[in-house]
Amino acid sequence: MKNCISWLFTGAAAMVVASLLQAQTDSQTMVRLVLDQEGLRVGIDGKAALPVKDFAAGVVFSGVQIIPPGADGWVQVTAVERAVVLEVDGFKGCSAQLPVKHSLRLHPDVQQLWLDLQAPADNTSEISLHLADGAKATLGAASSARMDLFKDGSYYLAGRGKISAVDADGLNRELSPFLPPMMGGPLQKTAGNDKQAGRFRRLTPLVEIAMGGKADSTPEIVVGKQRFALEANGGRLIELPNGTQVEVTHNPSTRAVEWRVRKGMVRVWVAGFDCWSAMLVSGQSAGALWNLERGAVDLSNQSATNGFATTREVLIRIANRFSASVPGSTTFQYINVQNCSTFVASANGPVDFFNPVSRQIARIGTEAGTTFRSGVPAINPNTPFNSIQMNWDDGGDLRITGTSGDFKVSPKTRQVLRGDNDSQMVVNYTDTGLIEVQSVSSAYQIELRPLKDWQVRMGEGDGMGVFHDSRTGVFYATANPANAAPVVFQTPEGFSPQVNPGGMITVITTQGGALPSRLMGSVVFYEQGGVGGGTVFGSAVQPNLLPVGAASLNTFGNPNNLIDPSRVPQPGVSVVGGK
Repeated sequence: MKNCISWLFTGAAAMVVASLLQAQTDSQTMVRLVLDQEGLRVGIDGKAALPVKDFAAGVVFSGVQIIPPGADGWVQVTAVERAVVLEVDGFKGCSAQLPVKHSLRLHPDVQQLWLDLQAPADNTSEISLHLADGAKATLGAASSARMDLFKDGSYYLAGRGKISAVDADGLNRELSPFLPPMMGGPLQKTAGNDKQAGRFRRLTPLVEIAMGGKADSTPEIVVGKQRFALEANGGRLIELPNGTQVEVTHNPSTRAVEWRVRKGMVRVWVAGFDCWSAMLVSGQSAGALWNLERGAVDLSNQSATNGFATTREVLIRIANRFSASVPGSTTFQYINVQNCSTFVASANGPVDFFNPVSRQIARIGTEAGTTFRSGVPAINPNTPFNSIQMNWDDGGDLRITGTSGDFKVSPKTRQVLRGDNDSQMVVNYTDTGLIEVQSVSSAYQIELRPLKDWQVRMGEGDGMGVFHDSRTGVFYATANPANAAPVVFQTPEGFSPQVNPGGMITVITTQGGALPSRLMGSVVFYEQGGVGGGTVFGSAVQPNLLPVGAASLNTFGNPNNLIDPSRVPQPGVSVVGGK
């Protein structure tokens, strides 16, 4: 029999198994929520489901406390005497396990097929979630999640707070406003041919939609095999067999292309901006305006600011690596400067920007645009720096002079240098000649005497290691991987190599000066005072164009599957007039 295995037991063995199953059942309570035309009902341990309104608040029934929904529609289940396994009709194969003395708040929507979850702040242990395809997640205290199920069995799980997850393929996933939701669904076998057998792929609800042309005239929309022009004031409804519904309109007053995701998980691209994408989920709305000549994309989050916690922010992905979490009623502007990871970001409200490599979060405010290089903010040129000089010979003492005071550090020693102006720096002079400097408080502008008039700017909390061999003229510097910003070198010729966290620069010193020789990691050169449109070693760099010989970190058809969802063939798409 399909999906079943028959066992033959002796009478004694059957009794043992029955007793084990009974013990397992006795250790936990099975709770089932049913939402239909009769309203919300609850069944406990296989008994007939009763209307939730019949449960008086605070009364414990079969070891379970049910708090009926109030005006907000949320129902709370508490495991009082035993652990609870909780299921909701319409979400087959999915369950939540509540430890004793723990609660879970639920807001099911059977028509839309999504389930909102909240773990109260007074929970002391995690609640386990088990999904139909084998994926798992744990929900910590004061955390929230949404499971959105689609007609083909695919789903996404979005969340914020203390949530860890493992998808159906065994990969660890993070759930936060800075990363795409975890997706899953049943396996589907693709058709094979004479040369290649069919393969299995996992269904997901992800829909790819691209925009092109000029936003201020007649933009084009591409979804699946459908391509259509979007006239001013014209609207279209995009529908997919899995239940996805997306409204798209062209606002004539703002010239923006506006989206409203009734149901779905949508990744929106703009032609010419391979490094930028936005991800919207059910219940979210946004407007996008772009300009290829300026290399700029504006996205306004038009979602309700009082919506469910996991759907308030629109996620913007840059280079399939960095994330901007845009709250409601806020516009985020992205301007490409050079390659995927160097750009200017601006916002008319607080937007948090996340770098998954350094695990740093930068706040973009309403001031002037912030320049990002490799996902970290460049040092603000208006920040006050403590100016110091570092001078040393091979094997000799390190002498540090400047606004912080005068210090001497001998080889094989480590010192904390405290300046008269409350500045602090840790210096570790190793036995190999490597000098490690770490700013504790204050930003520093350091003149490196061995490099003949080269300077370096290092932000507060950042560090670097430097080494110089006077016999060979070789100097190298490494930026700490945990730095929050690039270490910025300044050459006498006006160039500014940006050594990003974990990067290294090697310089050959000569009698006439110093020349950069070997670069490792991410090092970007800029003409002094310039960003986009300046010169990089004599080659003009126009906005939205890569330098000669450079390669994009991402192309439209090949996102980074380790972080972002992979692209999958889309089923038939229906596009009809706007509603």
